Amino acid sequence: MFQATYVIQLDVLVKNGIAQRGAIAFMKKLEEENMPYVIITEQSGRIRDHIADYLVERGFRYIRPSSIYTSSMACVDYIHARYPKIQKAAYLGGAGIKEAIEKGGYTITFEHPEYVIVGMNKKSTYLEYSRIALCARDGALLVSSDNRVIQSVDGMPLIGNGSVIKMLESASGKRSITFGRGSENLLLMTKLFLQKSNLLFIGNDFHKDILPAMHCEFTTVFVTEGRSIENSGMDDKYHPDYIVEDLFGLTK
Repeated sequence: MFQATYVIQLDVLVKNGIAQRGAIAFMKKLEEENMPYVIITEQSGRIRDHIADYLVERGFRYIRPSSIYTSSMACVDYIHARYPKIQKAAYLGGAGIKEAIEKGGYTITFEHPEYVIVGMNKKSTYLEYSRIALCARDGALLVSSDNRVIQSVDGMPLIGNGSVIKMLESASGKRSITFGRGSENLLLMTKLFLQKSNLLFIGNDFHKDILPAMHCEFTTVFVTEGRSIENSGMDDKYHPDYIVEDLFGLTK
């Protein structure tokens, strides 16, 4: 195995609720060899404990909540680093966003918040979206924790948070700061979270994972999952450092 700190996209390990080929053996190998790692995800509405439980239930016996870094955590870490005087925040989304804001020491309020984090919540209402847009119009930073334009729910394609953000940008006249999958912000904050060098990033989508990781100067591993790389988008200038068919290829 590579001597490095591994940064692993959650979708490489589990997709549609199923552990991917070689993923359990790979994570077991990391633990056996005491390799440092973090699992990153734009599932911002879920707290780390729940994500860890989800992985354990699918056979990843060694996963700890402290080894997971969510996009909602990245949002809060970014605000803390970039805008140290900000004190008030609002949000739209799940418990993971609320937890990240509270652990960041911010007061949650819709009375003139200085930033608002927006994540997916299928129960959000028209009035709640309007309130977020008005906060942004009044000067709050608009922050997106999830870039999925379409997401699959029980096998059905539904509008995702990326689509909601476009609506809020249009209503508020403000551009959002994005931390979902595919954003360099998420990877840069992961670097800050780890505070380590020699980072090896593992992803299974060339445009959403590998390209932004290359721009952030990670060593990159592209997991093809048996797909052809012919039309993946890579060329002589932009290509991963390593290509493997599945995670068994990294256990040797």
